[in-house]
Amino acid sequence: MSASTPRTELPPSIRTGVAVLLFVILGFALLTANIFLGIFSAIALGITVFVLHLFHRLVIAIEEIANKM
Repeated sequence: MSASTPRTELPPSIRTGVAVLLFVILGFALLTANIFLGIFSAIALGITVFVLHLFHRLVIAIEEIANKM
């Protein structure tokens, strides 16, 4: 088995995609004059990204433990 080091950071394309999605949400909210929908969508997206980040860290921790065995 080859021991490769796991990635500890998300690729920059993920960060760019989230930023673009936030700007699209903001633009849609301003276009439809429904700012509460935009705020709710941005908060929901932020919570989703945070949970996925925690899951990503969990997977990396498990991979590091497996590599040390």
